[in-house]
Amino acid sequence: MGKCVWWKRDLAILGLYLLLAIILTYPLVLHFTTHVPGDGSDDPALVWNLWWVKHALVDLGANPFDCDFMFHPIGIDLTFYTLTIVNGLISVVLQPIIGLVATSNFILLTSFVLSAYGAYLLVRYLLPSEALAVVPFISGLIYAFSSNRLIYASLGQFNIASTQWIPFYVLFLMKTHRHPNRLRYLLLAAVFLLLNGYSELTYASFLIILTAIYLLYWVAADGWKRSLPFLRNLAFVGIIFLLGMSPVLYRMVRVMAVEGDFLVEGLGFANVFSADVLGFLVPSHLHPLSDLWRKRFDFSYLNFV
Repeated sequence: MGKCVWWKRDLAILGLYLLLAIILTYPLVLHFTTHVPGDGSDDPALVWNLWWVKHALVDLGANPFDCDFMFHPIGIDLTFYTLTIVNGLISVVLQPIIGLVATSNFILLTSFVLSAYGAYLLVRYLLPSEALAVVPFISGLIYAFSSNRLIYASLGQFNIASTQWIPFYVLFLMKTHRHPNRLRYLLLAAVFLLLNGYSELTYASFLIILTAIYLLYWVAADGWKRSLPFLRNLAFVGIIFLLGMSPVLYRMVRVMAVEGDFLVEGLGFANVFSADVLGFLVPSHLHPLSDLWRKRFDFSYLNFV
């Protein structure tokens, strides 16, 4: 496919995903500069993140992880708080132009579009030919607009809705395996792992586990000797990730040395936030017609799957 045709196709796909994001988040577009999605619990804090990161970096010239605007004059360490640094850095450019609320909504809509496009690129890469061109598009649609993801966006948990970097990391992880001598794939895998780490550290943790499973699979399939180039590349990805995350990891170790660990005892929110297979297909309880089918069940979390 020619370069010009390739760009036209992908721009059209991005446009369709943007249109779907606007439709499926309706009526957000009508209140784009005045309201954000949410139930008033997490959404104010996540929007505050954007303001604080910009204010700390631009106005105060301070580390955004150190905040004396709360618990003044002692202050508070935000290392273990969901600060969403990547979104905050993006907002530094946008806030002076379109305002804080519109910036938050723009980042949310962009996360839908990029999530869909990333999944589209990943599935297109995995398909053997262009014959099933509609399959990557539908895959992106399912990944970005599943009920599971929409409910987090509607609750204002924009950090959990920041799934856009996941498929890009998986894509370049696979390319790193298939083309071990291409440095750019290694670097891009490391960059997208870092973007996950600074958007929602939980996702980076999951991706590290996925990477280990992926490595073990290829070692079992190809043997250690043939897997050494891939293992070498993963080592470099890990080093870059650790170096990039080191400012936060250092602060985490320092805080835990003083305060102790933060492991949750008991169920926590496991019975509320655990997903089942059907949960990715059934609309959430926030759907306007949900009273026709929804019922909440509590269960005991057994700590294994």
